[in-house]
Formats: sequence, structure tokens, C-alpha cells
Amino acid sequence: MPRFVRSVLVLLALLPCLAGCEKISRVSECRKLAATVSRAMDAIEVAGKANSAAGYRAAAKRYQELAKEVRQTRFKTSVGQGAIEEYALALESVAPPVITYAEALEKGNARGQAEARREIERVGRREHAASSRVDALCRAP
Repeated sequence: MPRFVRSVLVLLALLPCLAGCEKISRVSECRKLAATVSRAMDAIEVAGKANSAAGYRAAAKRYQELAKEVRQTRFKTSVGQGAIEEYALALESVAPPVITYAEALEKGNARGQAEARREIERVGRREHAASSRVDALCRAP
């Protein structure tokens, strides 16, 4: 068998393995990301349960830190990196209204609290949508 034909056959035989390796790499990154997000959300939940201005400020800070951590996730495709960046931006957008809520809570400003809650709900929907896109990417075959 000519050397060229043998090389082509070897490459064709390796293609399924290469595709499988890419999926294994993506699964590994997704698991790492899920663990990072889970730990951060646990910390955010604990901070929010304090129902105090300091607790909400701590939660906002943790959202900002999580956004930085999420950005360190690397996917091999531009679609994957785009989804990660969108999720990081969504996480960053949660912190400002949480800080606004903390300030309104501290001042006893009920109207400010209500406005901040509405904004938190709005950016929370954006964060949930971005999170769902990353989840779909991680579940893709």
C-alpha cells in the first residue's frame, strides 16, 4: 500500500477520536465552570440571607468576582466563547442594582428598594437566559 494512502487511512481512523477528544475537553470545561458557578451562587445565597446592606454588598462583590472567573473559561469555538462572554456580562450587570438595593435598604428608602428589586429582576432574567445558553452549549453533542 502506498505511503500516502496509508497516511490518509490513519487520519480517517483518527477523526472520530479527535472529535471525541474535543467533546471530552468541552465536558471538562463545563464541569469546571459548573463547580465555579455553584460555589459562587452558594456564597451569594448565604450573603443575601443576611438581609442586610452588608450582606447585599458582599453578594454584589461575589457576582463581580464570578464574572471574572467565568471569563477564564475557554471553549475552542467562537460560539462557546461568545456564550461565556455574554454570561460574564450578565453576571456583572447584577452587581450595580444589588448595590443600589443595599444603599436603599440602609437608608430605609422603600421606593428605592422597590426600584432596585425591579432592576434586579430584569437583569436576573438576562443572567438566566445567558446561563441557559451556556448550559445548552455544554449539553450539545
